[in-house]
Amino acid sequence: MSSEKNFTVAVAQVTPIFLDRQATLEKACDIIAEAGQNGAKLVVFPEAFIPAYPDWVWLVPEDIPDRFEFKKLYPEDAGWINSGRSCVIDPQGNIIAGPVENREEIIYADIDLDLITASKRMFDVAGHYARPDVFEFAVNRHLAELKEV
Repeated sequence: MSSEKNFTVAVAQVTPIFLDRQATLEKACDIIAEAGQNGAKLVVFPEAFIPAYPDWVWLVPEDIPDRFEFKKLYPEDAGWINSGRSCVIDPQGNIIAGPVENREEIIYADIDLDLITASKRMFDVAGHYARPDVFEFAVNRHLAELKEV
C-alpha cells in the first residue's frame, strides 16, 4: 500500500549493540534497508536506540560483556530486560500490528491518514485547546517576583 494518504510503516523492536555506536548504526542501516525492501516508507526504532537507551532496557542480559559488574545483577536465565510489546495502533484505537514480546522483529502496518481526520471529528485529544480562534499559546519570558509564604 503506497500513496500520499496510505503507506506502510515498520516498527523495529530491536536491541542496540551494547555500547557500540558504530555497530548499532550499521544494524540500523541494515534494518532500514530491509524495511524499505518490504515497502515501508517510515521506520521507527526504540527511544534513544543510538547511542543506547539509559539503563539498557532494550537489552538481553546475555549480550552484556562479562567485564561489566552489573551483569551479575541479572539472573543467569534472564530474557529481555524490557519485554517490548511494540505494536501499531490506528487512530481508532485498534491494534493493527503486533504486539511483539521478548524478541527482535520488524512489524509492518498499512497506515491510512484519512483515519486521523475522521477520528479527530469524533474525539479531539487536544480538546478546546486546539481552537486557535479562542486560545493563543504564549510563553512569558519575564522573571516573576518570588513571594515568601
